[in-house]
Amino acid sequence: MKLEEQVKNIIEEQLHVKIRYDGEGLFDMGCHGVDLIEIANELEEKFEIKIKDEELSNELTVRDVIRMVRRKVEIASNFQ
Repeated sequence: MKLEEQVKNIIEEQLHVKIRYDGEGLFDMGCHGVDLIEIANELEEKFEIKIKDEELSNELTVRDVIRMVRRKVEIASNFQ
């Protein structure tokens, strides 16, 4: 499964929604602060990355989350 699909699955499972398009805002889909923390924790565990609190904002879209995870995975793979 592609990274993009894995990220979307984590978001959908946490928010109990179906993502309609990548530009959709997490908070527009009903995400709250606790949900955002849970999503970040799941992403960190799944992809073995670290997401800082300041990287989580009310403005995040699904696309933003995918880009952030992809960037962090690429950086982590360069250090291995």
